[in-house]
Amino acid sequence: MSSSKIKSKFLRPQVEDFERRRYRGLDQRIVNWKERRAVRHCLRRILDGCGPFENGGPVVLDAPCGYGRMFETAAAAAGPEGLLLCADLSEAMVVRTMERALSSGGDTARSAPDRGGPQTAGLVADITAGLPLKPGAADVVLSLRLFHHLHRAEDRASALAEFFRVARCGAVVSFYRENRLHALQRKLRARIKGTRYEVRMLAGRMFETEAEAAGFRIVAVMALFRGIHAQRYAVLEKR
Repeated sequence: MSSSKIKSKFLRPQVEDFERRRYRGLDQRIVNWKERRAVRHCLRRILDGCGPFENGGPVVLDAPCGYGRMFETAAAAAGPEGLLLCADLSEAMVVRTMERALSSGGDTARSAPDRGGPQTAGLVADITAGLPLKPGAADVVLSLRLFHHLHRAEDRASALAEFFRVARCGAVVSFYRENRLHALQRKLRARIKGTRYEVRMLAGRMFETEAEAAGFRIVAVMALFRGIHAQRYAVLEKR
């Protein structure tokens, strides 16, 4: 999916509509619950071996943050002494995430340990073109549901190179591994709804090879629903 398509799609009305519809069905609510559990586990696996932290808590970068679906999970990983950076290509998505930060009791200006929320900040940026962050600015990068929209190997390589550059310890990155059952299900759903089937599923160890080429070490790859769903979560450490 090109940057221009993403920019034109996710304006404020589209963000609100996407948030309202995306995880409404029972199957998607189950996926959302399962995914939060997987992300908590993967982030903890990186952060447990990452300290000590410069300011008492970790810096977590959520990129892309979308409308803030994983805000509470990422904020919990950062903790009251940490910093959560929320980046997305869509300004409307970043604004919505910052609204969730305020409504959940967080503070976008300074740490609020009495409320249990980290300091938060929003960034509008194209990940494949470069993030406006210094090397090692984040302790861990969380990137969900981006890579199956990156059809070109060079775009995935650019994103992984950026994650390697800005992460001090590692990254948690989701991708779609080739799965015939899930591919068939998506094609049927797209035909029924009259939408286009545009996700990119990677064959074999293609993602692992690309991540290692960027400099990461593969710690673990977890399946969302093994055998029936293409989604995988890779725990990547810097070598």
